[in-house]
Amino acid sequence: MEKEPIKVIADIISHQMNLSPERIFIFNDGRELPVDDGLYVVLSITSRPPFGIKSEYKTVDGVLTNVTSMNVAERIIASVISKNTDARKRAYEVQLAMSSYYAENQQQINGFHIGKIAPVTNNSGLEGTARLNRFDCEINIITAYEKADSVDYYDAFTHTEEFEG
Repeated sequence: MEKEPIKVIADIISHQMNLSPERIFIFNDGRELPVDDGLYVVLSITSRPPFGIKSEYKTVDGVLTNVTSMNVAERIIASVISKNTDARKRAYEVQLAMSSYYAENQQQINGFHIGKIAPVTNNSGLEGTARLNRFDCEINIITAYEKADSVDYYDAFTHTEEFEG
């Protein structure tokens, strides 16, 4: 996998919705949210249930390696937010972006799959006195993670033998 899936999702939304990358936030990325009335998007991962795991031994460049891989169904929420009506008017564009040719290309390059249809929820009331329009668009992806560790051979251990007589 080339990039984290959530960062690819951010790029797809920026590209397809014609939003500056500075208007796309990943939850807790340390940047200040905009104070203007315009549209911005906050991405957050809400769940990552694994549905398959595999461990196998391979020889990589002459070294015995343990490769563990896990398939995961990630749920990402794209919160489309604005003080004006842009969020209400444009929230549907997130789902269109996920079904675009550009999104298909990014999935192939980065080795994951985006689900085509998912719910959009009006969560404007959560913002209370801020009076923000907020629409949460669910994005479901299927991805895999892999970790490889070299394996020690038994002849690589140092030990001393002690026998009692």
